[in-house]
Amino acid sequence: MTNRATRLIAIVLGLLVASQSFGQVKFNIGMNTGLNMGTISYDPDPFGQGVTKSGRMGFGFGAQAELGFADMFFVSLQPRYIMKGNSFEQGTAKLTRSLNELEIPILFKVKFIKGTVRPYAFVGPNIGLVLSAKDKYEGTQNDGEVDTKDQISGSDFALDFGGGTEFWIAKTVALTGDVRYSMGLSNLIKNPVGNATAKARGFQILFGVLFGL
Repeated sequence: MTNRATRLIAIVLGLLVASQSFGQVKFNIGMNTGLNMGTISYDPDPFGQGVTKSGRMGFGFGAQAELGFADMFFVSLQPRYIMKGNSFEQGTAKLTRSLNELEIPILFKVKFIKGTVRPYAFVGPNIGLVLSAKDKYEGTQNDGEVDTKDQISGSDFALDFGGGTEFWIAKTVALTGDVRYSMGLSNLIKNPVGNATAKARGFQILFGVLFGL
């Protein structure tokens, strides 16, 4: 984990501890799961014309914990496993590029309308740790998988933002649903040539459950 990521987590944890001094502090824990419709944006394009590019549909699942104060403002920590990547096709040949990461989004959330149904909006940094990376070739003379983790940066820093709604079905139980966009900010290429960059992007739909403590 980079020094920047370590400092950021330390700051957030400090805020969580400090918020205990506020009145009306609320703590919720739970889990979420959903789909990531992701892609990787390259600059410059390494494949050229005649190649059809598409994203990768992957799953994501993990935990969520949030600490709130003033009944409206929350800090949410949401570690999760998530699948990313994209694919390229030309004729009968296909390349599928897969990344699997452990992400740690740290979201600053605002909840509106106190009641059974509470819409919310959020934004915050997302620290990703690359667990595995593979290229899969199909329809070529050399079909198979190639491990590319040594070519990929070990960290993937992004900015997440979006919104959703909580449905409190009991006093201490809520169902959640949100949509978010994850905008990659760091270069995934470990040893880039010139100014070449590869940045992950993803549109996510997540559903979960929260338990109030």
